[in-house]
Amino acid sequence: MTVPETFRNGDFHDVLFRREHRENEKVFFEHYGAYWGLHPFRGVVNRKFKYIRYYGEDDTQEMYDLENDPAELHNIAADPSYDGVRRELAGEVNRWWYATGGRDAVYYESDAFKHNQHNTWT
Repeated sequence: MTVPETFRNGDFHDVLFRREHRENEKVFFEHYGAYWGLHPFRGVVNRKFKYIRYYGEDDTQEMYDLENDPAELHNIAADPSYDGVRRELAGEVNRWWYATGGRDAVYYESDAFKHNQHNTWT
């Protein structure tokens, strides 16, 4: 497959599917909407953890310890023993999001979005 020149860092398939990752390597991701309407979230994965923040009324977070729970069955985002890791990952995601001009970043943080009951495609 040829990667379009507009895709600045080439094909990332190998990064996602290789078995060994560099110590400080991170993969950031975002999602905007689905067929049922807006469903924005953003997150990060590193060698040890996966962190996701969903935006909306409940402002949900997920975090998984990938070394001890590779199937991501136990959400540890609310576990106080992981507060430091969660805050660090959330900060990294936010810095990345704003640095890269994430879609509607300010709007997702607003009360207008959190309390909008008609988050559907227009």
